[in-house]
Amino acid sequence: MPQRKVALVGLDSITPVMVDRFLAEGRMPNLKRLREGGWSSEIVSTMPPTTPAAWTTIATGAWPSTHGVEGFNVHMGGEPLNQKHHSCSSDSVHAEFIWQTAERAGKRSILLKYPMSWPPVGGDLVLQVDGAGGWGGLKCVWDLAHSGCWDTHAERAAAPAEQTANPQEWLTRDEDNLEDESVNLLPVRAPGAWTGLPAGAEPLWETELALRARGAAVVLDLLALRIGGQDGEERLAIAPGRDLAGVTLLRDRQWSDWIEVTLPAAAGPRAGHVRFKVLAFDGAGRRLRLYQSQIHQQAGFTRPESEAETLLRVAGPFAEWTEGYDLLQGWIDDETQLEIYEQHAGWMCRAARHLLRSEPWDLFMTQVHFVDMAYHLYWGAVDPDHPQYDAARAPFYWDFLGRVHKLADDFLGAILEAAGEDALVVVLGDHGHDSYHTTLMANHLLIQNGLMTIYRDRRTGEPRIDWKQTRAYANGYRVYLNVADRDPQGIIPPERYRAVQEEVIQLLYGVRDPRTGLAPVRLACRLEDAESLGLYGSSMGDVIFAMAPGFQIRTTIAVPAEAWIGQRLQADRIPLLKTTKLFRQFTGEHDTALPFNRAIRSLLVLNGPTIRAGRRQVPVRMVDVAPTICHHLDIPFPAHCEGGLLADALKNGG
Repeated sequence: MPQRKVALVGLDSITPVMVDRFLAEGRMPNLKRLREGGWSSEIVSTMPPTTPAAWTTIATGAWPSTHGVEGFNVHMGGEPLNQKHHSCSSDSVHAEFIWQTAERAGKRSILLKYPMSWPPVGGDLVLQVDGAGGWGGLKCVWDLAHSGCWDTHAERAAAPAEQTANPQEWLTRDEDNLEDESVNLLPVRAPGAWTGLPAGAEPLWETELALRARGAAVVLDLLALRIGGQDGEERLAIAPGRDLAGVTLLRDRQWSDWIEVTLPAAAGPRAGHVRFKVLAFDGAGRRLRLYQSQIHQQAGFTRPESEAETLLRVAGPFAEWTEGYDLLQGWIDDETQLEIYEQHAGWMCRAARHLLRSEPWDLFMTQVHFVDMAYHLYWGAVDPDHPQYDAARAPFYWDFLGRVHKLADDFLGAILEAAGEDALVVVLGDHGHDSYHTTLMANHLLIQNGLMTIYRDRRTGEPRIDWKQTRAYANGYRVYLNVADRDPQGIIPPERYRAVQEEVIQLLYGVRDPRTGLAPVRLACRLEDAESLGLYGSSMGDVIFAMAPGFQIRTTIAVPAEAWIGQRLQADRIPLLKTTKLFRQFTGEHDTALPFNRAIRSLLVLNGPTIRAGRRQVPVRMVDVAPTICHHLDIPFPAHCEGGLLADALKNGG
């Protein structure tokens, strides 16, 4: 009897409404072949429909409050209501992962950048590659230095127009804190002494850039030169020293080779690789603009550690970062963004082929995130309901999204080729995606209706929350009530708890968007009514809510300067609803949406020797994926599994 194997391929955020289009266009032939010859269904995400919560549910068969990952961050009882704790690593997971179950049964697993899997929780039978962030705004823990932009004409970033109440260290790199980063200045000077210049090369000017980590820096030297006389070609050299021997001379719009650098890290100096793209170059005009890649640590991100050296040899330096914040800041253009996706997808294909062909395995689990980020960045560009939609440009962005889906399908094809015909292949997403044209500022709503009070610190001038006069605080898709004898500085008497819950619910339901007349909030309920959504934990809020299509929540408290009269806040001057800005903010979202909406559902495809052909009409539950995989591998369900077998997908019911 052939060895039973399972290859799970996660395509983050893959959305039925998009897949239908790109299957019809022929952009995803591998997925089409799998779906037509196998079993498929739409799949309902977790609440919240986010990367950490959903991929953990897929890997454990447990609902969010059971496995402990109820979003990107959690609140701990007894702490201030606005205190957030990062919950995007395996340290936050209280349930057994499927690869732990498999190992107990003597099965071998390979994890290739599977979310929520780091730090490793498997033993010697689990081979692991990364899995430590690099999505959802999270800087990967293996970052030695993050991506950046460099310009000879860089200008000082403008001061933010708004103040944030009670800021704390940011958990993510996202659209709310991009003002913390700026374009770095490249100082131009006359060229000094260089060696290894090609014949006939005339140095024009030079500059240098410093890659910084933990206060230390590695300096790279840059030289602009002309080759072939006065009318010759202008080129740029980037070198870790003033010697051009073996250095590729770059034209405008060209990527450099990978350059190995060593930067400081917590455990001592660590090696990594960096590359640059020339975004604008005019040697005569002394103008240069460079995009700098993330520098991912060269070693340490695999178990066993020796696997990193092998992957460097067979796949090259890890082009890990695919998030879209560099485009939102105006550092890069669409072409460069697509090239970043291509570099990442290429590395993942090479790594997957090597691992599947060279290592023993029973269970293979992987995930790529660039489809999700493309939706975040470009959904509004193809959505006629977005206020900045441009019908003339929409075909370009439809083609862009089609090319992104083709990359995802190529990744799937690489796995199909290497896994073999006897493997059960599971293709799915963690959630869907939808248009996002309007933001509801949840804490502004509470301020305007007397449930929260903020004041201006007389010493610093910064806005602060006055907890002695605050009854509610919103964090993500949750509203926490400030309850006496439960929360620090709690003011709501326990006997008033239910009444304030109802007040918040009615307040959320009562909001209307003046531009469209629509109600942004689709669901608002008490915590005790959310158990059927898999939410019941002690870190949950007292009111749970979800948004209608087109709307998302932000809980940042952003106060315009004109909202203050002295120390007194004019609450009606803080915005309640904001329209998203195309290519400067996300215009596609999912994280506070209702997971039952079709656009927020994702796709599930099963294909293998034990799977019948067919398509299910009623969407499946995310908790049912893990037990179905376990059934195929003939191992027990994970210890905390709350799902069941998808018997209708199996030949003869299993």
